[in-house]
Amino acid sequence: MTPNVINLFVVDDDESLLTLVKTHMSRKFGTDINITTFSSGESCLEHINYETHIVILDYDLKGENGLDILKLIKTINPHTEVIMLSNNEDMTAAIEAFKRGAKDYMIKDTGSLKKITEQINKKADKFKKAVNEPNMQKIAALFFLSFATLAIVITVYLKYYRN
Repeated sequence: MTPNVINLFVVDDDESLLTLVKTHMSRKFGTDINITTFSSGESCLEHINYETHIVILDYDLKGENGLDILKLIKTINPHTEVIMLSNNEDMTAAIEAFKRGAKDYMIKDTGSLKKITEQINKKADKFKKAVNEPNMQKIAALFFLSFATLAIVITVYLKYYRN
Protein backbone atom coordinates (compact mmCIF):
# COMPACT_ATOMS: atom_id res chain seq x y z
CA MET A 1 0.00 0.00 0.00
CA THR A 2 1.18 3.47 -0.83
CA PRO A 3 2.14 5.80 2.02
CA ASN A 4 0.27 9.12 2.34
CA VAL A 5 -2.76 7.62 0.60
CA ILE A 6 -6.00 6.56 2.28
CA ASN A 7 -6.62 2.83 2.00
CA LEU A 8 -10.33 2.13 1.65
CA PHE A 9 -11.92 -1.32 1.66
CA VAL A 10 -15.49 -1.77 0.46
CA VAL A 11 -17.23 -5.00 1.49
CA ASP A 12 -20.60 -5.91 0.00
CA ASP A 13 -22.12 -8.98 -1.66
CA ASP A 14 -23.79 -6.73 -4.26
CA GLU A 15 -21.32 -6.45 -7.15
CA SER A 16 -23.16 -3.48 -8.67
CA LEU A 17 -22.85 -1.54 -5.41
CA LEU A 18 -19.13 -2.36 -5.22
CA THR A 19 -18.64 -1.04 -8.75
CA LEU A 20 -20.69 2.08 -8.07
CA VAL A 21 -18.81 2.96 -4.87
CA LYS A 22 -15.40 2.26 -6.38
CA THR A 23 -16.11 4.30 -9.51
CA HIS A 24 -17.55 7.22 -7.54
CA MET A 25 -14.72 7.30 -4.99
CA SER A 26 -12.05 7.01 -7.70
CA ARG A 27 -13.53 10.00 -9.52
CA LYS A 28 -13.92 12.00 -6.32
CA PHE A 29 -10.52 11.33 -4.71
CA GLY A 30 -8.29 10.22 -7.60
CA THR A 31 -4.84 9.11 -6.49
CA ASP A 32 -5.41 10.20 -2.88
CA ILE A 33 -7.22 6.93 -2.20
CA ASN A 34 -6.59 3.22 -2.81
CA ILE A 35 -9.86 1.34 -3.12
CA THR A 36 -10.08 -2.42 -2.73
CA THR A 37 -13.40 -4.22 -3.01
CA PHE A 38 -14.46 -7.52 -1.48
CA SER A 39 -17.62 -9.56 -1.99
CA SER A 40 -17.26 -11.26 1.41
CA GLY A 41 -16.18 -10.33 4.89
CA GLU A 42 -13.83 -13.29 5.03
CA SER A 43 -11.86 -12.11 1.99
CA CYS A 44 -11.66 -8.62 3.49
CA LEU A 45 -10.32 -9.98 6.79
CA GLU A 46 -7.48 -11.69 4.93
CA HIS A 47 -6.24 -8.26 3.82
CA ILE A 48 -6.94 -6.04 6.86
CA ASN A 49 -3.74 -4.67 8.42
CA TYR A 50 -2.42 -1.55 10.12
CA GLU A 51 -2.47 0.36 6.83
CA THR A 52 -6.24 -0.11 6.40
CA HIS A 53 -7.79 3.26 7.17
CA ILE A 54 -11.49 2.90 6.33
CA VAL A 55 -13.82 -0.02 5.67
CA ILE A 56 -17.30 0.39 4.25
CA LEU A 57 -19.01 -2.78 5.45
CA ASP A 58 -22.39 -4.24 4.52
CA TYR A 59 -24.43 -5.31 7.52
CA ASP A 60 -26.12 -8.22 5.73
CA LEU A 61 -23.53 -10.25 3.85
CA LYS A 62 -24.51 -13.62 2.35
CA GLY A 63 -23.75 -16.25 4.96
CA GLU A 64 -21.94 -13.75 7.20
CA ASN A 65 -22.92 -11.29 9.89
CA GLY A 66 -21.50 -7.82 9.30
CA LEU A 67 -21.33 -7.22 13.05
CA ASP A 68 -19.06 -10.24 13.49
CA ILE A 69 -16.83 -9.01 10.64
CA LEU A 70 -16.78 -5.54 12.26
CA LYS A 71 -15.62 -7.02 15.56
CA LEU A 72 -12.82 -8.94 13.83
CA ILE A 73 -11.71 -5.87 11.86
CA LYS A 74 -11.45 -3.88 15.09
CA THR A 75 -9.51 -6.74 16.70
CA ILE A 76 -6.97 -6.73 13.87
CA ASN A 77 -6.72 -2.94 13.66
CA PRO A 78 -8.58 -0.89 16.27
CA HIS A 79 -7.76 2.33 14.36
CA THR A 80 -9.57 1.29 11.18
CA GLU A 81 -12.75 3.33 10.85
CA VAL A 82 -15.71 1.21 9.82
CA ILE A 83 -18.82 2.61 8.18
CA MET A 84 -21.69 0.10 8.34
CA LEU A 85 -24.15 0.10 5.45
CA SER A 86 -27.49 -1.61 5.85
CA ASN A 87 -31.02 -1.96 4.55
CA ASN A 88 -31.95 -2.57 8.18
CA GLU A 89 -33.51 0.51 9.79
CA ASP A 90 -33.70 -1.21 13.18
CA MET A 91 -32.08 1.00 15.82
CA THR A 92 -30.96 -2.09 17.76
CA ALA A 93 -28.70 -3.07 14.86
CA ALA A 94 -27.23 0.43 14.69
CA ILE A 95 -26.60 0.53 18.44
CA GLU A 96 -24.88 -2.86 18.30
CA ALA A 97 -22.70 -1.66 15.41
CA PHE A 98 -21.60 1.35 17.43
CA LYS A 99 -20.90 -0.84 20.45
CA ARG A 100 -18.61 -2.98 18.32
CA GLY A 101 -16.69 0.02 17.06
CA ALA A 102 -18.44 1.34 13.95
CA LYS A 103 -17.68 4.97 13.16
CA ASP A 104 -21.02 5.39 11.42
CA TYR A 105 -24.15 3.44 10.50
CA MET A 106 -25.93 4.36 7.29
CA ILE A 107 -29.08 3.09 5.68
CA LYS A 108 -28.66 2.18 2.00
CA ASP A 109 -30.68 4.75 0.13
CA THR A 110 -30.25 7.38 -2.58
CA GLY A 111 -28.28 9.67 -0.25
CA SER A 112 -25.91 7.09 1.25
CA LEU A 113 -23.19 7.54 -1.39
CA LYS A 114 -23.08 11.27 -0.65
CA LYS A 115 -22.90 10.59 3.11
CA ILE A 116 -20.09 8.08 2.63
CA THR A 117 -18.19 10.58 0.49
CA GLU A 118 -18.53 13.21 3.22
CA GLN A 119 -17.19 10.79 5.85
CA ILE A 120 -14.23 9.82 3.68
CA ASN A 121 -13.57 13.46 2.86
CA LYS A 122 -13.37 14.24 6.60
CA LYS A 123 -11.01 11.32 7.10
CA ALA A 124 -8.90 12.47 4.13
CA ASP A 125 -8.59 15.96 5.64
CA LYS A 126 -7.49 14.52 9.02
CA PHE A 127 -5.08 12.15 7.30
CA LYS A 128 -3.46 14.94 5.24
CA LYS A 129 -3.10 17.14 8.32
CA ALA A 130 -1.48 14.31 10.27
CA VAL A 131 0.95 13.56 7.44
CA ASN A 132 1.87 17.22 6.90
CA GLU A 133 1.95 18.26 10.57
CA PRO A 134 5.48 18.42 11.96
CA ASN A 135 6.28 15.67 14.37
CA MET A 136 6.95 17.37 17.68
CA GLN A 137 9.12 14.50 18.96
CA LYS A 138 11.44 14.92 15.98
CA ILE A 139 11.60 18.66 16.53
CA ALA A 140 12.42 18.17 20.22
CA ALA A 141 15.13 15.63 19.34
CA LEU A 142 16.69 18.00 16.80
CA PHE A 143 16.59 20.84 19.33
CA PHE A 144 18.28 18.62 21.93
CA LEU A 145 20.97 17.50 19.46
CA SER A 146 21.60 21.11 18.41
CA PHE A 147 21.86 22.18 22.04
CA ALA A 148 24.21 19.27 22.87
CA THR A 149 26.41 20.05 19.85
CA LEU A 150 26.59 23.71 20.87
CA ALA A 151 27.56 22.70 24.43
CA ILE A 152 30.38 20.50 23.10
CA VAL A 153 31.67 23.26 20.84
CA ILE A 154 31.68 25.78 23.72
CA THR A 155 33.41 23.29 26.04
CA VAL A 156 36.13 22.57 23.45
CA TYR A 157 36.59 26.28 22.79
CA LEU A 158 36.88 27.13 26.48
CA LYS A 159 39.28 24.28 27.15
CA TYR A 160 41.68 24.66 24.21
CA TYR A 161 41.33 28.13 22.73
CA ARG A 162 40.54 30.48 25.56
CA ASN A 163 44.02 30.68 26.99
